[in-house]
Amino acid sequence: MPPFVQPTMRELVTVADATVATLENLGYKCCFFGGFACRLYGSDRLPEDIDVVVLDASANQEAIKRQLAAKDPRFYLVEPKTYGATYKVLWFRLSQMRSCKVDVLLPGILNIPNVGYENVVQLSIQLKLRGTTPRFVYDTSPSTTTTINRTYPLMPLSVVLLLKLQGWADHRVALMTYMRRKVHSDIRDINKLVVAAKAAGVKPAEENFVPKDFLEEAKKRVRAYVVQQAQTASSWRELGLFEGDVKPPSEEAARLEELFNRVFKDANF
Repeated sequence: MPPFVQPTMRELVTVADATVATLENLGYKCCFFGGFACRLYGSDRLPEDIDVVVLDASANQEAIKRQLAAKDPRFYLVEPKTYGATYKVLWFRLSQMRSCKVDVLLPGILNIPNVGYENVVQLSIQLKLRGTTPRFVYDTSPSTTTTINRTYPLMPLSVVLLLKLQGWADHRVALMTYMRRKVHSDIRDINKLVVAAKAAGVKPAEENFVPKDFLEEAKKRVRAYVVQQAQTASSWRELGLFEGDVKPPSEEAARLEELFNRVFKDANF
């Protein structure tokens, strides 16, 4: 497994461009979600990898990864860290010592709704990219600023937000330390996206591509979220996902969460 190195935005754009182009060349329709979509929708956090959904629930996830690696040699597969796993992890080679992970998913995996390509947002955006693509892990080459125009296929904002909320709910109770560490970046993304969704007039309940059960679960997660992030309550109300007043956690619940965090803070799973 390649060592983790935070990719620059310039590098992420390179990976995103290659991913869309190669998948389309293979005959697949796709869209981005996760951190890269969050960034384009208004989050100020730089994502660590690229998450893409191939909009064909009948496709084979592992076959798509193999096809990408066969079509473009910059994509390559490695064995996962999980013992006994039958899947491979897809990476994109940026330079001799730098790579970026690419997660390829399908509708239904991780409760990802099958939104249909007709509902994919074709977001045209102007990006100001600073710095060159580093040649090595530590590269202090002089930086430059380049302005580029791109159009990327994104999951609808409502779905990106609710999937990020789902991730937050899962990460905060995860036993694995590396998963729990994602909570802060989840909150950072969610707090930006919920404001953007409110400004855009997003109403998830009125969008026919948002499954009812997914929506109901999201409302439960929102109630838990506003307990910790009360300042977001008004935005969730505007989205139609929260009613009533913000209730602080009970002393027992707060004590248990504090204990859980303390126990697993330094654990190494």
